[in-house]
Amino acid sequence: MESFHGLIFATLDPTAPPLRTYLGGMAWYLDLVFGLDKDGVEMLGAPQRFVVDANWKSGADNFSGDDYHLGTLHKSVWSIGASRSRSART
Repeated sequence: MESFHGLIFATLDPTAPPLRTYLGGMAWYLDLVFGLDKDGVEMLGAPQRFVVDANWKSGADNFSGDDYHLGTLHKSVWSIGASRSRSART
């Protein structure tokens, strides 16, 4: 078990590499988000929680950025020219 910017990571694999090694390039992003202030990140208020009556992937996809669905489900993205990619157009 190791902590990185207050986030706790654990593994049951006794041969796992050190956390920083395992994170690789992702450590840079965690530094960017959580390492901006010497005092760390402070949570303001209670976390938001949602109950989604669906396959877990639907909830995870919809609450984790969900960028890919914009061009495939919302035709208006094409009509206003907000997408550069043509691969999602049907």
